Parts: sequence; C-alpha cells; structure tokens
Amino acid sequence: MPDFDLKPGVGAGQMTFGMSPQDIRKVMDGEPVVFRRTPSDDFPCDFFSEAGVFCYYDKSGRLNAIEFAQPARPVYGGFAFVGMEFEPAKAALASLGKIEEEPDSAISLGLGVSIYSSLAKDDVAAPVETVLIFQEGYYGRAVGDQSEKTGSEK
Repeated sequence: MPDFDLKPGVGAGQMTFGMSPQDIRKVMDGEPVVFRRTPSDDFPCDFFSEAGVFCYYDKSGRLNAIEFAQPARPVYGGFAFVGMEFEPAKAALASLGKIEEEPDSAISLGLGVSIYSSLAKDDVAAPVETVLIFQEGYYGRAVGDQSEKTGSEK
C-alpha cells in the first residue's frame, strides 16, 4: 500500500479538498462503497475498502475530510500514525502542533489532523486505528454549526 502524504489544509496524496466524488474516484483505485454515516448527512461518503480510505463530503458534495484506516499508511511529519501505539502517536502529533486530547483521540484543529483509537481509553499502548485529515471548519459543521465564516470573520 502506498503512503499517503498528508498536506494540512490541502488534502492527502492526489486528493485535495474541494474535489468532487467523481474527481476522487479518478485518482483512487477500485469502486467505493457509498454510504451515509448518519441519516441526516447531506451527502454520502465514499469508502475505498482495499485502500482503507474514507472520503467525506460537505453538503455541496465537495471533499472536506479524508479518514485512513489499515492498510492505508498516512504519513505526516515523518510519522506513519496508523498502527502506532496511541500514547507515542499522541506525543508525535503534539510535537507538530497544539492538540486537544480525549481518552481515545487527539485533534489538532490548527493542522487539521486527528488520530483515534477505540481501545486507548483502557490501554494507552493500543494502536491508532484511524487518522483523519480535514478542512478548516469541518468539526464546526460536524457538531451542527451550519454557519460559514467569511475571510473577515476568521
């Protein structure tokens, strides 16, 4: 499996934020599984199972986040986070930018990168299961904030 170079604010590999599902499908191998994470999602997601890559789209159908699970190998700052023990991965992410910590995740809103391990609540040596790279504002929309900031409001 090739590495996916994470580019904060831009995307990963050949995928860039703002691309349409059709554009994403041209640069990814295989047919995606198309689904909605929740019934209220405005736009369906793509899952490229052979690559371990989830592509999430905003209500306009434009790529705004990419999540990586095994066998994907997302790399940022020299770290390949998927499969790393959670505590060292969290420290590595913190060395690259300020993070917000949860028992099972670490999020750098400034970088637009987060890591997740469902087992880390009970075992900090548990492996990182997923890495998410997201566009600015992704988490605001994810929790129900429908407002879009203009350049002067940022």
